Amino acid sequence: MSFTNKVDELAEFFTNNYNKVRELPTSLAGSITSAATSIPTASSGLFTKSTAVQDDAYPDMIATINSMVKTITEGSAYDDFKPQLRPKVDPFKDIRPKERPTVKETSTNTTTKEPRGLIKKPKAFELNSIPREIFSKKGGSYSLTDTDIDIMARTIAAEAQGESLKGQIGVGYVILNRTLSKWQGKDTVTEIIKSPYQFSVWNKNSKVDPNAIKPDDDSYRTALKVIEGITSSKYKDPTGGASYYWNPNVAERKSWMSPAEKENKLTIGKHTFAGLASNPFKYIYKPLKRQ
Repeated sequence: MSFTNKVDELAEFFTNNYNKVRELPTSLAGSITSAATSIPTASSGLFTKSTAVQDDAYPDMIATINSMVKTITEGSAYDDFKPQLRPKVDPFKDIRPKERPTVKETSTNTTTKEPRGLIKKPKAFELNSIPREIFSKKGGSYSLTDTDIDIMARTIAAEAQGESLKGQIGVGYVILNRTLSKWQGKDTVTEIIKSPYQFSVWNKNSKVDPNAIKPDDDSYRTALKVIEGITSSKYKDPTGGASYYWNPNVAERKSWMSPAEKENKLTIGKHTFAGLASNPFKYIYKPLKRQ
């Protein structure tokens, strides 16, 4: 093939493969373009002229053209010059504010819910809310002390254990009925209760220890409310002025029981209330105020 024909073939090849040439790396495309544009000036000595055959006067030029064509058409040669995809670079990486880590919102409510079925204890009952001054039916009065109220509450809680509110009120009234009547020469609540063999829970052989009852116990709180209800005349005497009570299922029959039963007798819960105090507690009726 003559040199002229080879140049014409190369020009036609470039025209037909224009898009493919554009895809070549810039450095390779520039080299091919530079070599191609220098072909017309080959006579200036850029290439060595062969002395062998006239048609192949410029063998190294033809070899260069063949190499360019091979580079464009053959995948192996072209792949060597394929541009490598560069990893994306964030130009603002160093100056962009960093995202704050997500923090779960926590409730500021520190109230702890109590499990279902748990009964809340009533608020502590204040001793100073209990009326201290009590009066008897036949005249006379008595002022309760803190010790009286404490001993009386422990006695009601222990003696009327398991009894209804009415039964607890009955025990409370017997204590005050005796106190106002100066039972056996005693004129204080503490003396009346602590007298030997008067209230069995204070006996040495008692199975129940009233001193073991704590002020926070429900039985103690309830007993305080019973006392407050009696001294404020909220609770009327359900015993009819009784001065005795006993549990017939437990207590041994005593000689004083029969005379007491002849005076007054009624049953509240497991207790029998009997007798009449000589100067019982005076219940003060307070009519309801009209709305």
